[in-house]
Amino acid sequence: MEQDNVGLSFERIVRKERLLGIHKALAENSGNCLILQNAFERYFKILQQNTISQATVRRLKSFRANLTEGSNLGLITNLTVNLNGECSDNDYPSLDINETYILNVTQSVVQLASSSIWGILRGLESFSQLLYLGSDGYTVRHGIYDYPRYKHRGLLLDTSRHFIPLKQIYQIIDALEYNKMNVFHWHLVDDQSFPFVSQKFPELSQYGAYDPELYVYNTTDVQAVIEYARQRGIRVMPEIDTPGHTRSWGASHPEILTDCSVVQSGALGPLDPTKTETYTFLNDLLSEVRGVFKDAYIHLGGDEVGFECWENNEDIVKYMASNDISTYEDLESYYIQKIINSANSLKFNSIVWEEVFVNGVTLPNDTIVHVWRDYGNFKWVETMKSVTESNKPALLSACWYLDHLQTGGDWQGFYECDPTNFGGNEEEQNLVLGGM
Repeated sequence: MEQDNVGLSFERIVRKERLLGIHKALAENSGNCLILQNAFERYFKILQQNTISQATVRRLKSFRANLTEGSNLGLITNLTVNLNGECSDNDYPSLDINETYILNVTQSVVQLASSSIWGILRGLESFSQLLYLGSDGYTVRHGIYDYPRYKHRGLLLDTSRHFIPLKQIYQIIDALEYNKMNVFHWHLVDDQSFPFVSQKFPELSQYGAYDPELYVYNTTDVQAVIEYARQRGIRVMPEIDTPGHTRSWGASHPEILTDCSVVQSGALGPLDPTKTETYTFLNDLLSEVRGVFKDAYIHLGGDEVGFECWENNEDIVKYMASNDISTYEDLESYYIQKIINSANSLKFNSIVWEEVFVNGVTLPNDTIVHVWRDYGNFKWVETMKSVTESNKPALLSACWYLDHLQTGGDWQGFYECDPTNFGGNEEEQNLVLGGM
């Protein structure tokens, strides 16, 4: 088959006047499931916007001339949706949701079936991409049985270094839906700013945000993003990166950061892992985050922790000596283990950046290791192999940093990157949850 025909075999044309019938059928088959009702309304609008170019019309004429007998089914007039499972408007997408769906084109009816609302959402997205509006309508017999290779397919958005308005966040979530991605990794805070408005510690954003009124996300904002994503079958996973990347915290709470004046006058370093008040503060903050976010996972960070400030802080050196902590990697391990325990007590599962694993921190087997480095002596294939050999679930990001784009050819590398291309056995490869 010629390449043109391969592409066109996935295209559908339907007359504009037929869309009303499709929309009516959708509404009648959605029952009392509000999330599906909303999806039908959303996709009907998308279908109305799908236009067809003259170039495609010319290609279609050639394509239709080569159709095999019986493959042309005529006009699409109806979409039947069968949800073979429960629909609760209190459900949130999770790591283990079922996104499998079946989409069949037979005669003038398209049939979509899934055992979950999340599978129906993915099927509606496929359906919307198979349709074009034109002056006439033809369709080709086709069947799709679709399910994801990876459970975790996400995008990380950093709203600390650059504040992103809600409107743009919604547009990004729309793009995730169009690409059947299912995780919005929200890197909420960092050195540069603290835009999350904490009810427990409002001073964090009051003094740590770029602007405490304009460039912040209050609880209502966060809940709106979570709901917007839920309607599209997308998880919202928060990241509170510590013990490094916390300079913005020091604007209001310098007492929990490491005094680094020996290195640089007046400087503050990472969180001080030797102070009881550090852990009390973090537990209270994570408790608030747990109350706002619905996902089972929290990203605890742990990357790029420079030990220089710890090494030059007399109180920390004394603490290590009196508590039999011999290396700064061991001190980091001490900190991370306490934070993971705190997260677990709040019913959070934990994700950490790869440095935590590479530095030898003892991690529970259900802690996910997030691999991001692929430069110098760091090779992601080697790190992924080490992580999975240690029976830890893994995520990969090293291949897909959008800020590393240099030429159009970078996109080919994105497509060719396979997270399981590290030579592991089947058991190890099954520990790869996906990436972002």
